[in-house]
Amino acid sequence: MAGRTMTGSRSRLRTTLVVVQVAGSLMLLIVAGLMMRSLDYAQRSDLGFDPRHVLNLTLNPNEIGYSKQQGLQFYNQLLERIEGIPGVASASVAFSVPMGYYNNTDWVEVHGYEVPRGTAAPIVGYNAVTPGYFRTMAIPLLEGRDFTKADVPDSQWVAIVNEAMARKFWPMQSAIGREFHVASDRVHSLRIIGVVKNSRTTGMVGPIREYFYQSFAQEYSSLAVLQVRTTFAPEAMSGSIRSQIASLAPTMPVFDVHTMLEDLYTLSGFLLFELAAALAGILGGLGLILALVGVFGVISFTVSQRTNEIGIRMAMGAAQSSILGMILRQGVWIISGGVAAGVLLALAISRLVANFIYGVSPYDPLTYVSVTAILGIVALLACYFPARRATLVDPMIALRYE
Repeated sequence: MAGRTMTGSRSRLRTTLVVVQVAGSLMLLIVAGLMMRSLDYAQRSDLGFDPRHVLNLTLNPNEIGYSKQQGLQFYNQLLERIEGIPGVASASVAFSVPMGYYNNTDWVEVHGYEVPRGTAAPIVGYNAVTPGYFRTMAIPLLEGRDFTKADVPDSQWVAIVNEAMARKFWPMQSAIGREFHVASDRVHSLRIIGVVKNSRTTGMVGPIREYFYQSFAQEYSSLAVLQVRTTFAPEAMSGSIRSQIASLAPTMPVFDVHTMLEDLYTLSGFLLFELAAALAGILGGLGLILALVGVFGVISFTVSQRTNEIGIRMAMGAAQSSILGMILRQGVWIISGGVAAGVLLALAISRLVANFIYGVSPYDPLTYVSVTAILGIVALLACYFPARRATLVDPMIALRYE
């Protein structure tokens, strides 16, 4: 009697552990599913620019002793040569690229805009770009004009703002011709000459913030990125572009040569989504394996403990289907308990991972239903094989089983 009691206790403990394993596995798999759907949504979302067929090459004329004037001359000559290469649609130079590792921000003082009492001056992101940048990045110009070669340091300093900045500081009116200052440069007033479509610059989630662009000649940076839009695979253009750089400055270092699509996989871009989805997927996969092993083990243990009972039932004429159903029912109860607990855990933890999910509800029914169905089917298969083995027991051998 004591032996049976101990065996029953061990069986209940194993069953409880398997229910916990199934619940934990389902929770992690649901989170992984949400992360993967979020990554897919982010990759298909409108970035405000077209990253396809763009090659990025980072240069720094200071590395070979060029002055500001020499650097500007080098970039201007380089762009003329690059645009003459067959297969190049457009080329431009910018201080930074979307989702890049470095970006500029500054406080702005907008003429006619009163900062709400008790708040600090607004901080706005910005970039310095050459004429043709918006064509290269396929960012639509909504109003006004692009930069030109006439936008030099000796002329009126100009800026192009995005929609968000235009709406914030000049709502219900045109921003063209308006002026503002940045805290780092109190000398030059920036006059707005154009408005471009909102585009993502520093993050894949959340609202697009205020942003503006300056003329590269007026806000020169030696360290810059040459961006080339091609009519075919941009990787194939790397050799030709490097040759043009070397023909102008043989010792010019060229580094971080990547396509724009590759450069989107940073912590500010898709990389964080991929890492989160991969980590949750790996943990969920390991949990699934443990859960399936546990389910298989519990059902196998049940079959071994009920071999005598199975033999009696079969000797009394029980059909194989009834034996199979009897064993599977126990597995279904275990799986159902684990699934119910796992869904509740997933609903609870989804609030914690909501900040890492983009474009998908943390309670997305499609993810919950599909992942639960997959786990349930796989877990039932783990139950089926030991249950099927029970139907093949020879009744005479089973009756002699102790």
